[in-house]
Amino acid sequence: MATILIADDDSITRNLLELNLQDEGHQVTDVSNGEEALEKLLTEQPDLIIADVMMPHVDGYALCKACKNKPALHHIPIILYSRCDTREHEQQSGYAFGADRYLTKPIDPQLLSTTIAQLLTRPDTIEPTEISLDEEMQRLKTYNEVLFNKRSKKMQELEQLSNKRKLEFASGDIVTLVDESIDGIDRLKSIITNLKSFCRKDQLEKTEIDINDLLKSTVNIARNELKHIATVQLDLQKLPSFLCFPQQLGQVFLNLLVNAAQAMEAQGRITIRTWSDRDNNAIEISDTGCGMSQSVIDKIFDPFFTTKPVGLGTGLGLSISTDIIRRHSGTMTVNSVTGEGTTFCIKLPVLP
Repeated sequence: MATILIADDDSITRNLLELNLQDEGHQVTDVSNGEEALEKLLTEQPDLIIADVMMPHVDGYALCKACKNKPALHHIPIILYSRCDTREHEQQSGYAFGADRYLTKPIDPQLLSTTIAQLLTRPDTIEPTEISLDEEMQRLKTYNEVLFNKRSKKMQELEQLSNKRKLEFASGDIVTLVDESIDGIDRLKSIITNLKSFCRKDQLEKTEIDINDLLKSTVNIARNELKHIATVQLDLQKLPSFLCFPQQLGQVFLNLLVNAAQAMEAQGRITIRTWSDRDNNAIEISDTGCGMSQSVIDKIFDPFFTTKPVGLGTGLGLSISTDIIRRHSGTMTVNSVTGEGTTFCIKLPVLP
């Protein structure tokens, strides 16, 4: 039988699932949200994960994405489940973020048993596929629309309750619900703002920007992928405005941040520093990941060279990034020590 991790903030549903699975001989561990699940996955790797979609702190979609982007975890099958009125595009969002199956509540025990058996006996050949920046932005947009709609439904249900039920509810889950709704709206507002500044496809001419602001926006775009892998420290000094193509430069920063996260074998730290001298604006992105040998450093800017597992990387990210920096009359260098970490340094000329 299998070891299974259940993540659900509803203790009743979680306990029923646990009892059913234990009756079938499975070894079950349960947690109350996605954040606890990710912490558990740092030390234990189950054969399968079952997660509710709507959970505080880290929801089911974000849990899927974090697992599927981690080489050590992407092979673990994940079953998401949600309420019976779940719409098709909400299920498709789950599959887009890496879910292997999407079931609806209440889960039929026989269907769950059959699904688990299918996932545990499938060939272990599924590899992650790399997606474009446009696809990632669309996923984030759909993801936040889904979360916003689900929270809106909860608020509507609350409005339909009698005055008595409202008072009863207010003494219990209402505080959590309101906090989650406010948090969801704030996240939606933040991501929309960041996407607007990050993805300016209509920009055919160079624009003067504050590099520090672009770095902050890029960190926010990547925050969901980074926050369970590394802490991000910013040391940003005031820089003169820089004339550039913001989307292209943002793509470079995003690529370096994602590479840094994927280099982490355990919880680590990413440090972003900026400074300016008479000739250059400098951007330094350092990580405490696995580092690289000199033989790898000599090849990392070559097209199609990658150290990632098959299907996880195309080997074009750093090649494209260096080309973008070169077209901005800048340079990008790397310094790395195996087992200690890597530092990329970008220098962009200060123009009058």
